[in-house]
Amino acid sequence: MSSVYLKVTFSDEFLDEEECDFSQNRIAPFAIGENFTAPIQSAQKLTKHDDVKTVYKLTFNLKNIKQEFQPGDTIGIYPTNNENLILKILVRLGIEAVADKPCQLQILPATGKKDPTIPKHLPQKKSTLKNIFLNHVNVQTPPKKLFLKTLARFTQDSQEQARLVHICSAKAVKEYNELITSSGKTLLELLETFPSCHPPVEAIIEHLPPLLPRPYSISSSPLSDKLEITFFIFEHNNGYKGVCTGWLEELISRKSTEFVPFYFRQPTKFRLPFDTSIPLILVATGTGIAPFRGFLQHRQLQRASGNIWLFYGCRYRDRDFLYGEEMDNYLKSRVLTRLDVSFSRDGKEKSYVQHNIEKHGAEFIEWLLKKKANIFVCGNEKTMVRNVKISIINNLVKHGSMNDSAADNYMQEMHATGKFIVDMWS
Repeated sequence: MSSVYLKVTFSDEFLDEEECDFSQNRIAPFAIGENFTAPIQSAQKLTKHDDVKTVYKLTFNLKNIKQEFQPGDTIGIYPTNNENLILKILVRLGIEAVADKPCQLQILPATGKKDPTIPKHLPQKKSTLKNIFLNHVNVQTPPKKLFLKTLARFTQDSQEQARLVHICSAKAVKEYNELITSSGKTLLELLETFPSCHPPVEAIIEHLPPLLPRPYSISSSPLSDKLEITFFIFEHNNGYKGVCTGWLEELISRKSTEFVPFYFRQPTKFRLPFDTSIPLILVATGTGIAPFRGFLQHRQLQRASGNIWLFYGCRYRDRDFLYGEEMDNYLKSRVLTRLDVSFSRDGKEKSYVQHNIEKHGAEFIEWLLKKKANIFVCGNEKTMVRNVKISIINNLVKHGSMNDSAADNYMQEMHATGKFIVDMWS
């Protein structure tokens, strides 16, 4: 019995204006309010040379955008899949001739699937196959075993079919990892690996996960009348760029006036305290500096005073020290009290933010215990954030007259009371 429970039906009718709104049915985690669109006002490449990730600062035009936000808040950008990649997929599936034809998804009767419904991330009204593949499904996520089992049913060559069935078995963990997980194999690559596999488009649409929006920290102050984000170009092992970053870079490269769809996400505790007299310790690596750049810009535009100590880590001073000149200016204007930067590739020995925290451990703990500073950390969860926590606990023991248990409890209390706030990614 086929597992396919969707059916695509085509019509010769034109899509009206509402049906052409391709933002419908797009998943928006933690959304507040409505969706917005804004053109890119300017784009600036922040990094130079090789051996560093390409990083951009993107500025959006906020005209007609009526939404209050604070530095440290985030937006979710709705990306579009790479059009050339989608065209190749449509050709491989043999549906390029009908890709722009109005269609609608329906449920097949008696499929054996309990209470089948059209997935929420897919258009519930009329659309086109090209729109579905461009805006609603993620074609770069490595396929799951259930998807492979379905593909095996539509594979004509017996050897290819046997291989797909084997990879889906519980015994073939290593083979699955080698073929799919480790290589980051995408839908197109998988279909090219098994040329006799000719699934109906419905089987593909059913199994592809939703194309989720990409969250970005706002790296500007609302007082600047700008909405800016800072992002790096993510590249997979197979050479494909991240869906959203690749799309944004493409818009930048061709100086597109296309409107970028986005929404504001629910705010978290990762916001400046209202009381500007509270000292702040900011710790970031790479693009983790984005919200802190917003913090400092906001304090400058507020003409507010207060002690702020920034620890920042990158690879090279002259390649990826993001907003380096701005940070120097914030120091000169006393918006930023102290700045300690770790360059992991400039010296003979690698230096990271936790090493600078340890180097200035006594003063760090004085800010923490005597000045009652708030700590904000923004970076990778498994590496930077973990090491920073360990470093702080070690310094509480070394300079704060605490044992390991007391230092750990103190860190937990800071978490609970909002004195230690983390924004991290994995």
